[in-house]
Amino acid sequence: MRNLHLIWLVDESSLADEDAANLGLWKQLNQDFTVKLWHLAELSEFIEKHHEWALPAWNEIITEYWRDGKKAHLAKLSDFARYLLIYHTHSENQEWNCYADIDMTPMRSISDFIDDAMLIGENVKSTLVIPQGVTRRKIDYTRVDFLVSGENYNARPGSRLQSTNAFILSRPGHPFWRDMAKKGIRNRKNNVLKSFGTWALSDEMHRQKDSILAIHVPFHYWNFCPTQMACEPPPWCCALHRNAISWKDDSLKHPWLA
Repeated sequence: MRNLHLIWLVDESSLADEDAANLGLWKQLNQDFTVKLWHLAELSEFIEKHHEWALPAWNEIITEYWRDGKKAHLAKLSDFARYLLIYHTHSENQEWNCYADIDMTPMRSISDFIDDAMLIGENVKSTLVIPQGVTRRKIDYTRVDFLVSGENYNARPGSRLQSTNAFILSRPGHPFWRDMAKKGIRNRKNNVLKSFGTWALSDEMHRQKDSILAIHVPFHYWNFCPTQMACEPPPWCCALHRNAISWKDDSLKHPWLA
């Protein structure tokens, strides 16, 4: 069994046309996956039933959003929930959990990606142009714990490569994702990036690098963001990330959650 999780914190009828089309494409291209779009109420029920230890912090962040309407709280909820969904074993004999942001457009099936057993991508030195040098890396997925990518090489200045949590493939039950949720809970008063977001993920991957079998895939093979590049996505790309929903802009509030 393989499961694909997407999150939209309100009713599906409020999805933008592009996002609704993405959901349909995920289902069409991944018929060997159980594809589910999770809403806020369902996620609250899921956490209360299966991960009650996380419920007080979850409800606290919801309350903070109701109080001030800042969209950053929604980003924390989404990041928080994806780690618990990826960590959870949803069915007997489950093989993979996958998470994708709703603004990601799939270009090929996830199983097709896994069955390749070979990562073929470009050596990226620039955020504007993909050079011609090709990297090939043989992957034995029977030994892989999880897979993430960078997001168009957006490393913090002077730091190691930044990972993104927009598109994740993982074995269910891997404790790394429980650790990420607990780390976010401890740091929930910090901003999105430092609590549940990509900076926290990058730091935790580095901290646990000797104990996890994690694959850091080139962004242009797994998670290509066209708005950040001045070139076309390569043909082997698995999904395009529009990155269209900006939690940084607090003028973009979602009153329908209040």
